[in-house]
Amino acid sequence: MESKLLLRDFSGATATIGERKDKPFTARFIKNLDPFSSPDFLTLSRAPTKVSGSTVTDLITYATLGAPYDTNKYFYDLSGKIYRETNASVWSSLRTVSGGTGEGLSVFNDYLYYALDVELGRYGKLSGTPAFDDALTSWWDAAISDIQDTGGGTGQTYATGTSIVETATHRQTFTAGKDPLKSIVIDINDTGDDPDWTVTVHDAEDNLIGSKTIAFASVTADETLFTFATPLRLVIGNEYHFHVTTTTTTGAPKVITNVASDLEGADYVLDYGVLISAEFHPMVVVEGLVRAPEHA
Repeated sequence: MESKLLLRDFSGATATIGERKDKPFTARFIKNLDPFSSPDFLTLSRAPTKVSGSTVTDLITYATLGAPYDTNKYFYDLSGKIYRETNASVWSSLRTVSGGTGEGLSVFNDYLYYALDVELGRYGKLSGTPAFDDALTSWWDAAISDIQDTGGGTGQTYATGTSIVETATHRQTFTAGKDPLKSIVIDINDTGDDPDWTVTVHDAEDNLIGSKTIAFASVTADETLFTFATPLRLVIGNEYHFHVTTTTTTGAPKVITNVASDLEGADYVLDYGVLISAEFHPMVVVEGLVRAPEHA
């Protein structure tokens, strides 16, 4: 019986230039193969080498040079780890930044700047003995007034209750100057005997925006910082208010205010976040400026 071989594909014959079907230097659905070295052949790609050894543990998303302040390279990964590679190719993990996701890294004015979720941190001076500082408010005094609002006064006290009361003397109103709201500082006159303390933020319609509770063991008769687990998103220019409550009134817990028995005069500080979220913070240095960047 006569056998027949049907030819349905004439690619690769004299009418073609190369031995591959597709255009030179292109390929689809390949893994560990190199389609670029030759237009005619696929070859095995070289296996990449992890130059950091076991130091790098997650995907690096940002990298920058320390020049001209030092000779190192710096890297930021998805887990918030910051790495350093020396000019001798020695890798080290400098620190894991709490709240960092590897979004935003740059060198400016002898410091390495890195983005957190709502803060901007820095590491330096690179030319000296560098140290980490995660909060812009602690290292840039000129910025404090830009990212804080204050109000109220001293001289009188307001006795806390165990539940929220939506009347004028049981709230401290404020207008949002920035967004988001990271924390509120209140001045406690008397902690009481054993209550936990809570600061609750509402909008003008008394809708809950957020709250923070501090256990009695961590409360002092002084300025006390209530930092929200997640910064509160505010509409700049809108009116809000906060309440201060305690789990008991044993021992007469009190807040310092400027009008007797009126929380509306409570002494407070609003701390705003520099950034809004942990996502996407590209940084760029604008030459000729002498101040540290306000945002990244």
